[in-house]
Amino acid sequence: MSARGVIKRFNHIALMICSALIFWKAVTAIQNAESPIAVVMSGSMDPGYTRGDLIFLSTHLEKTMEIGDVLVFRIDNMDMPVVHRVHRIYDNDHSNVAKYMELGEFNEPFVLTKGDHNFVDDRLLYPEGQIFLCPKHFLGKIDGYCPYLGWITLVLHDYAIARYAFMAGLGLFYLKEFVN
Repeated sequence: MSARGVIKRFNHIALMICSALIFWKAVTAIQNAESPIAVVMSGSMDPGYTRGDLIFLSTHLEKTMEIGDVLVFRIDNMDMPVVHRVHRIYDNDHSNVAKYMELGEFNEPFVLTKGDHNFVDDRLLYPEGQIFLCPKHFLGKIDGYCPYLGWITLVLHDYAIARYAFMAGLGLFYLKEFVN
C-alpha cells in the first residue's frame, strides 16, 4: 500500500473517532450532564430498572426533586455511581441537616435514597457519619432508559477475557483496514 493509501486510511479512522467524540460532547451539552448515559450495574432497582438497562441522565433536578424520583449519585467511598430512588427529602428546617452537615444557612435539598429492591435505605452505603446526600453527590436524574442495551458494558466490566477479546477484535479490524 502506498503512503497516500495509509494516510487516507488513518484519516478515516481518525474521522470515526472524532465523530464519536463530537457526538458524546453534543449529548453531554444537551443533557447538561457530565455523564449523560449510564448503565444500571446491580439489581437493587428491580423491577423498575434491571441490571443492564441503559439510562439517560439530566442534571435539571434542583427545583423539581420529589420523593420517588430516581437519582444517579456518587459518594466518596464508592467508585461506581449508584442508581436509587429518593426516599426522603430534608430541608433546612430539619435538625439532622444542621447537626450532621454543619453547613449553616443553605437552601439545597438533602435526600435519603433507597433501592426499590432493598429492604432498608442507603445509610449503610454512605460514608460513616453521613446520613443523607447533598447536591454535590448528584450526577443526574433519569430522563429515560433502554432496557438491556447496557449488557455489553456489563460483560466488558465483569469479564476480563471479554475485554481482551473486544480489544483484540478492534485491533484486527483496524489492522485489516490498514492492510487492504
